[in-house]
Amino acid sequence: MDTHTQLLEYLSALADGELAHSERELALAVLDTEAGRQAWQAWQRIGDVLRAQLPGNASDAPDTPDMQFAARLASRLTQEEAAGSTVPSRQPDAALPLQRHPSAQR
Repeated sequence: MDTHTQLLEYLSALADGELAHSERELALAVLDTEAGRQAWQAWQRIGDVLRAQLPGNASDAPDTPDMQFAARLASRLTQEEAAGSTVPSRQPDAALPLQRHPSAQR
């Protein structure tokens, strides 16, 4: 693992609350770099979006094209489920018991 990746691992552990006490100073030093700040901010935005998608948080969701698409898709799936548009299931032939051919001798 290269040094940059290892430093981002420290930040990730810090964000998850899994950073060893002995590594705290190193993680905080990474936050003083441009790359560290960008990674931290990106992870915070990702967390914000994921939390906004939790049930009951629809009013907190950002009004972005991605969120609008997700809302339309969820609505469409709900409509299809309500209409009962399911495909009947059928067991594949491979699940049927094998039958001997009449010409087979015992």
